[in-house]
Amino acid sequence: MIGNGLRELDRFLNILLDEVALAAGWPSADVRALTRLHNTGLKLDAVCVRLGMQRDDQARLRALGRCRDTLFYCDGRVQRGDTRHMPRLTMGWPEDTISEGAAADLPVGDYLAITADQIAWVCRFYARIGGELAQMGAGGGFNKNSRISTSPVMKGQI
Repeated sequence: MIGNGLRELDRFLNILLDEVALAAGWPSADVRALTRLHNTGLKLDAVCVRLGMQRDDQARLRALGRCRDTLFYCDGRVQRGDTRHMPRLTMGWPEDTISEGAAADLPVGDYLAITADQIAWVCRFYARIGGELAQMGAGGGFNKNSRISTSPVMKGQI
């Protein structure tokens, strides 16, 4: 159930990125190519590069995707690490959601459990990205000084 909820959050951001491209005036062929990109972290990267925006959230989105897939497809049992032959899976959320420290990790074979505080953190993470994108679009502020993710916890913590 939680894995499905995480998929829905990710899908919403994925579609929002398509709308950002439309609002930014991308040619229709480029928007169509973007809509075919299903990995939200890669899509966010593509949009940020195209719009000249700094980008810091891709590693976190990839980690969230791996956790989401673990919950959705494997009933929470960690079947693989972050990369092939890696023995640990990095969580997509910080271990301490209050101080927003580094993300925890789990060894292959363990079960992934997510607390209510961690779910709330993930929701705030997606809401922050979506809010920044919507705010830039509403103000016509797609420019080189635009920034996605100014939170220091998102930089190099995964």
